[in-house]
Amino acid sequence: MPYEGGVLPCWRVLPDGASKGTILFHGGNDSLLEEFTDALLYLAQGGYTVLAFEGPGQGAALRKSGLTFTPEWEKPVGAVLNHYGADNVTIIGVSLGGELCMRAAAMEPRIRRVVSWSVLPSIYGALMADKPAEIRAKLEHWLDENNRDAILDLYAGLAEREPLFRWSIQHSNYAYGTSDVYEYLQKARAFTIEPVAERITQDVLLLSAREDLLVDFALYKQEIDLLKNTRSLEFAAPGRALNGQAHCNMGNTKYMLDLILNWNDRMLER
Repeated sequence: MPYEGGVLPCWRVLPDGASKGTILFHGGNDSLLEEFTDALLYLAQGGYTVLAFEGPGQGAALRKSGLTFTPEWEKPVGAVLNHYGADNVTIIGVSLGGELCMRAAAMEPRIRRVVSWSVLPSIYGALMADKPAEIRAKLEHWLDENNRDAILDLYAGLAEREPLFRWSIQHSNYAYGTSDVYEYLQKARAFTIEPVAERITQDVLLLSAREDLLVDFALYKQEIDLLKNTRSLEFAAPGRALNGQAHCNMGNTKYMLDLILNWNDRMLER
């Protein structure tokens, strides 16, 4: 699908019989459509037309078209809805997509139901959640003062010692169109639902993981407090007993998809 001088890869998966409705599905920080193939087919087997896409910063939209992440996720979402003539949809966002889909829902009236499959009120908040209070305060001050050198010095040693951290910064610069960790952190602060949370008036399902290594479980409290105007709000956080404790509950995907389908069926019956 053409988009801002590039192309957004889109899939449409149809159910065997009559469609109950439309699900709009997208991933997160480093996702590819292909990794969700089984999940998309399962949702379609549940009776839904599934529209799945890679937005700016993801998959081929990034690698082939050079489109980098935007906090205004309603723009690619709106373009996909326009392309397929879709309305009255349920949006599902996975991992970072859990924040992106909420932002889109605040701005896009064709979204009627929201599944945030990783409770992530802001990227920057998730990045800071495991940092000592002293470090968080320093970073906030340096970012507010545009002190690039201090932040680069702080992160340089960590990048040298930790290959995974070094890769995460390299990938983030690539996907977000930034040149270093200072620019990335500045841009990450724009990816938050806080300024638009009161505009989220849909039915919302929040899915979290109790032992998530990437997103602090405690962030669910902040997000629920922000969501004051939802039509309805349900929260699920499967633990070890259901093998759902890891990031995006990857130990029991079928359970999560059944939970989503059952919730969506109930919302449509209201």
